[in-house]
Amino acid sequence: MKAERKTPVTTELLHQLKLFEEIYRNTASLAALCAGEEPDQQQVDALLVKRQKMIEQTSRSQKVLQELGKEKNAGLDTPMARDILFEIRSVLEKTAFLDEKARNSLKARSNDVRNELFKLQKGRKVGKAYTATPRQSEGFFIDSQKN
Repeated sequence: MKAERKTPVTTELLHQLKLFEEIYRNTASLAALCAGEEPDQQQVDALLVKRQKMIEQTSRSQKVLQELGKEKNAGLDTPMARDILFEIRSVLEKTAFLDEKARNSLKARSNDVRNELFKLQKGRKVGKAYTATPRQSEGFFIDSQKN
């Protein structure tokens, strides 16, 4: 079996594969961070910003691939391209699984914070209900209507 030569399509697919693998590593870090007791919000934000930038890069790469795919004999149906697409699909499936874990952890943490805040607000309302309000000793009434 002779080695296939790289086409512009396979080169772009390899570039996409590297981007998706980087997104996977980013998502794995995010999932591990979110699984902890108290995830550091600054680290979570930094990982999310970095991931967003990588997703934007993949979008640009996808546009390039679409343009290359319009050409006749672009190389999308070669065994090398199919293998790369299979690897991309595999990485995306693993990334989706980890992303779901991270989202569930963040959602659970968000619900915990929301419940704590509700308890604090409820306690504050109860405290105000039993606190005597000072009586007004003097006051003035100004009538703004003219007769």
